[in-house]
Amino acid sequence: MPTIGPICNKQFDHNIQTVVLDTRSDLLPLRGVSFMINEIALEEMAVHFRKFNKVGGLCWKHSHVINLVLHTYNSTVSIAQKIHDGHVHLGKELTVIGLLCFGEDKIYPILAAPTCKTEDAVKIQPNLGCR
Repeated sequence: MPTIGPICNKQFDHNIQTVVLDTRSDLLPLRGVSFMINEIALEEMAVHFRKFNKVGGLCWKHSHVINLVLHTYNSTVSIAQKIHDGHVHLGKELTVIGLLCFGEDKIYPILAAPTCKTEDAVKIQPNLGCR
């Protein structure tokens, strides 16, 4: 699941439980994991996540300054204005974090978060909790 808004520890807990642990019930016991982080280029654009009725594609680090939920037409216009004014940025790259369980050939994605390039993969590591 993509990250909408700031990165929180509870997202990691949820994603590790649902993506890794809950899907491994018939496999060998977990012997260890390799934690991988990388970035990929994005087409800069805002998107609508219908399931959550929220705007995605905005930088995780700065999206906390607006309400990402689309309540009315005016809330949509407000979000567009904040993007235009530079208060919120469109994601230029996507920071992706995955886990590789030792002895398996599968990578489990646990985070996909847009970034506006004010940080990189090395700088993001100590900041993986909510502020």
